[in-house]
Amino acid sequence: MAYPGGPPIPVPGQNGYWNGSAHPNQPSNIHQYAMQSAPASSHSNPHTPYQPQYNGNHIPYERNASMDPSGTVYTAPREYQAQPQFQSQPPQAPPQSHQFINPAQLFQQPAQRSSSLMSHSSVHTVADPRVHGSGAPASSASPNVDRPKLMISLAEEFFDAAHRIAPYISNSMSPGGLEEYQKLVATGLGLLETALKNVRLPPRLEANIRLRYAGILFEETENYMEAETALSKGIVLCERNHYFDLKYAMQFLLAKIMFTKTPKAALKALDANIADAEAYHHFSWVYALRFLRASKSLALGLPTERWKENFESIRAVAQQQSDHGIWTAACLMEALAHLRSNNQDSIENAQGAIAAARSYQTEVGNQIPQLLSLAHIVDVACGLRQGNAVVMNSKLEAMQRMMDGILRDEESWGMLTDNIAIPINRTPKSSQVVSSDTRTVLGIGHDGRDNLMLSFLSKKDAYSLIYLLGGMIKVHTYSQEEKTMKAMKYFESGLSSLEASASKNANISGLLPDCISQVQWREQIICYYCTYMAFCTAAVSDWAKVRKFMEKLNTAINGLHKSLVGPLGTISMYISGIYHQGTGDLDSALQIFGDDRFDLAADKSTSSNVTQVEKDFALLAALNNIWILQESNRVDTSRNTALIEKVATLCQNHPNKDIQTAYNLMAATVKTSPPTASIQIKSHLNSALKGAQTTANMQFTAITLSVMCSRFFVSVVGEQAEKSAMAAWVQTKKAGNPLWTSVAGGLLARCLELNGKPAEASETLRAAQYFAQKSLPQM
Repeated sequence: MAYPGGPPIPVPGQNGYWNGSAHPNQPSNIHQYAMQSAPASSHSNPHTPYQPQYNGNHIPYERNASMDPSGTVYTAPREYQAQPQFQSQPPQAPPQSHQFINPAQLFQQPAQRSSSLMSHSSVHTVADPRVHGSGAPASSASPNVDRPKLMISLAEEFFDAAHRIAPYISNSMSPGGLEEYQKLVATGLGLLETALKNVRLPPRLEANIRLRYAGILFEETENYMEAETALSKGIVLCERNHYFDLKYAMQFLLAKIMFTKTPKAALKALDANIADAEAYHHFSWVYALRFLRASKSLALGLPTERWKENFESIRAVAQQQSDHGIWTAACLMEALAHLRSNNQDSIENAQGAIAAARSYQTEVGNQIPQLLSLAHIVDVACGLRQGNAVVMNSKLEAMQRMMDGILRDEESWGMLTDNIAIPINRTPKSSQVVSSDTRTVLGIGHDGRDNLMLSFLSKKDAYSLIYLLGGMIKVHTYSQEEKTMKAMKYFESGLSSLEASASKNANISGLLPDCISQVQWREQIICYYCTYMAFCTAAVSDWAKVRKFMEKLNTAINGLHKSLVGPLGTISMYISGIYHQGTGDLDSALQIFGDDRFDLAADKSTSSNVTQVEKDFALLAALNNIWILQESNRVDTSRNTALIEKVATLCQNHPNKDIQTAYNLMAATVKTSPPTASIQIKSHLNSALKGAQTTANMQFTAITLSVMCSRFFVSVVGEQAEKSAMAAWVQTKKAGNPLWTSVAGGLLARCLELNGKPAEASETLRAAQYFAQKSLPQM
């Protein structure tokens, strides 16, 4: 979720705000602070008035002297380099080039009587339906023209023109498109700067211009010092004229800017602002400032108690003021924070926060669909961390029922709507601190209550996450009728939904940093889809499809225009090792699993759950290494003993049951020096079977039963041996892995032959040979 900066500048004579036809409380995107996996996007209907928005996922620009619309230059960010295009479909061409004017010309050139902007009535915002075309307005002016209004109108029109082409640029990153965007933004900034320096403005209009100017500088450039200067002067102006609403908005934006350079000073400044808001009982701003304080504490990696106290303070005030929507949001933010932590009690704390959030969600006035969906998403994620199959499936079904109900509700949450308006009960002092000019952070709802504006996923994007979670839960559950995994159905549906959502959003205007963040977020989710689909197909030894999804993964990675690091990079490297191991290229597999990224001795001591994911895959890579080294010409029992001791402590008490199961299977099958005692082997196999049943992992269950049969019944005659071999044969066919099915079939064929059943043994052996042929690499 996120907060915005300042709204478009209000123009005198137009109902007190920028466009007289626009409701002052239309929600807008806000600065991202809690859901770092979610993108901060700017969506607006092209047929409604555009309100430029602010988002904390800024990408800085450099400052140089290549273009000068008003004496100041704002050029492309360092990250905005021309990139090759990796989209499956070429982006549409951006609108045609614009003509640019120097703002200083408004004061230098002689007045012209013939002008499209000559009279007061002819000055419109870019959102006005009477304004058409992509070209910039003419620069001539009448002697009676309202110059401040003219310059503000021009600036907003340039900003809007830039935002219209931003979606196309974010897809292609073409040099021409980037230059066009830079010029439009720079010209708009030059107009606002000229208005501040050369025009005598009414105090409130000047304050709005300073807020807007600083916000654009923060979002689109690296000129943070200039933004801070503009805000500092604006705060003094607001204090002198008692504009408390704009003062809070400027303090809010100033804190975000300060965090980019001096985070500790920003926290102190926020604490002072919060204390003032609490002293004057300006509760709406207490909520906004404390949410920002909590998000920045999380971003800085501060101890749990530092960010938790902010959520507790928010809940205390919300309960006192009966702001149950705020209570719910604070609980869910805290649950997300606990989920990201790797503390021993993090899941328990997260579930406690979810339970608290649901205490008011049954009230009619507090059923905000985005928060309802977030509660279910976090709850399902907690179930995944716990690994209990029954609990996971129960939570998944509840989430699906909830989303089916929300699907029909287009009014409160549209398919492309990516914002939330959380109602706040108004107090007698609310009118002084919340207005249409603060609507990007705090607005006024249709029911008269204040609204805290947060950004969230669109419904389409939320569905893509829900499909991903559903596939992850079903990843070990197979359809016995079609012999295909149910998980693949979830992944395929989610991936198609995500790709459809990306094509629709390509025509929605927004800030370029927001559009780029949204594109990169979708590419990352596609990467996760590809990796999980590769895992699913690897589980059934379909190596041709594994290679197909790996190629699609590489294409998605290239679309990110940056190197892949973090958990996603670790997972993608691991699946490539699995592919080489499965296709028999063991040397390449050993090289990949021995990469520094899988070094168990590396310093990964932070408590972040993100780091834990990398640790887990490092453990899995170590287990794969040990199994590969059991090849006849590589086996070394002394080395095996040392390698098992290295991973034993990390695996035996691991919170993930599947990792425990994998370790127990490895310990029961790998030869060591001295040899493992039979009673220990039985203990490991018993623990592996219990772990596989707990997580409903059919693959592990099949492998465990096959290993049991091989270890204890391979040359035994009798009913018990036949039952063991038959159980392994049935379970492996259920799991759907042809390699292990052929192994179990061979064990059963030998057992049947020893028990005097040659016909059945021959039939089973032919079936086992069929599965063995099927399990060969399909290149």
